[in-house]
Amino acid sequence: MAGQTEKPAMKLLVVELHHLGDAVMALPFVRAVEAIGEVHVCCRPGSVPIFQRLLAQDRIHPWSPPWHEDSRVGLLRAWSEMREESRRWAAGAFDAVSCVWADSRVHTMMALSDIPVRVGFPMNAMNYYAINAAWRRAQLRRGQVLAMVGALATRRRLLTHPLDRRSMTQHHLDSHAQIASVLNAPYHTQAPWFPQSPQVPSRRTLLIHTGGRLPTKRWPLAYFQQLLAGALARSTELDIWLVSGPNEPCPEPVASHQRRVNCATLEELIDLTGRADIVLCNDSLAGHLAAAHGKKVLAIFGSGNPDWFSPGGRAENSIGPAPCRFHPCVDVCLQPRILCLQDVSPDSVEKKLLQLLNA
Repeated sequence: MAGQTEKPAMKLLVVELHHLGDAVMALPFVRAVEAIGEVHVCCRPGSVPIFQRLLAQDRIHPWSPPWHEDSRVGLLRAWSEMREESRRWAAGAFDAVSCVWADSRVHTMMALSDIPVRVGFPMNAMNYYAINAAWRRAQLRRGQVLAMVGALATRRRLLTHPLDRRSMTQHHLDSHAQIASVLNAPYHTQAPWFPQSPQVPSRRTLLIHTGGRLPTKRWPLAYFQQLLAGALARSTELDIWLVSGPNEPCPEPVASHQRRVNCATLEELIDLTGRADIVLCNDSLAGHLAAAHGKKVLAIFGSGNPDWFSPGGRAENSIGPAPCRFHPCVDVCLQPRILCLQDVSPDSVEKKLLQLLNA
């Protein structure tokens, strides 16, 4: 209408300070908020190439949290760095800030920034993953104490819009959806999450990635080798790429249609997963990248819970873990061996992989 000024778009800061796969899972939410306003991301420096696929460089704000560098970091140093970073958030003149993780450290920073709308999941038994483990319950109690201290120190509520997960088995992508609902953003997880995917080769391609951040996430290399020598050795109509990356184990090719592919950087892995038709991997970054490209994926789970973190939020994209009374342990194994992974048999993986190949 003439004479009226258009309301400026919302300016939102998304805080994602966890690991690379978690950054990939944030992409549908970033895309949703882009539809209603201007979105910025605060992330760890290693995650920058992921968000560069959606955002301009000046909207990505890398920060290394002191607690990721040293879990025993002193309180004074941590407080100083948190306060300094929250001042940068305040200087950005954001209308809203969100974090999908139940983390009182980040919530305190959100309150310190005094951004008007602060959306997230407070630290409680419903929102904190894996509270079956004693050490996780201890972390939860420490986080709850920190939340009280943070509220006293900032003299305000840490979150203006506190949320609770709808169930203990809720997928992480659905937690992003809850925040999007608060912001009236059109959230969906339809792939691809990246604007463009690289061109797919003419022959059908299976990419096998054997890496993983921690031993509790890495299926034994000998099992991958057994797969290559079985039905995959006879599948001559299929090209099989074995990802060889820095400091990552890689099985040996056993047939002419199997070959190693060097992958030295995150950018190369993003493109490589986009060129494959199917990705077989551990519960790791590669699986989330495959889902982001809309590819078929089978991720082998150990210490993590596929209910929470299966690639693309789809149960059929995962196999495992084998039964363990301590599961999910979230990467701290309490058994003499990592049976949740080691008891996932090559035969069971081969069977599910062949079903995926023939689907």
